[in-house]
Amino acid sequence: MIKLVALIRRNPDLTPEAFRDYWSNVHVPMIKERLPSLVRYTGSFAVDPSGVVEEGIESDFDAIVELCFADRESMERDMNGPGFQASDRNDSSAQLMDLANTRALVLEEVKVDLS
Repeated sequence: MIKLVALIRRNPDLTPEAFRDYWSNVHVPMIKERLPSLVRYTGSFAVDPSGVVEEGIESDFDAIVELCFADRESMERDMNGPGFQASDRNDSSAQLMDLANTRALVLEEVKVDLS
């Protein structure tokens, strides 16, 4: 499985609650529609919106999002397609995220047998 993992910092104009609500109710439906090859899509949100992980350590991110595809070709085809590259999807991302401070990696998932 190939996945794009984004470490997201929310748009500073959004509260943590508004960020999560916008992602769930506006952004997710748009992304699902425009990436037909998605096989899994997850969002993991900071439990403590203050960003404090433990005393003396702060997180730079509000969420981690994973967009998973069967292979790199599917991911590249969908993400370079006109639907995903459309201005309204870009506007939605800008409404949701602090794009200058959001980071992403393309990764190959390796499952570990825990038995």
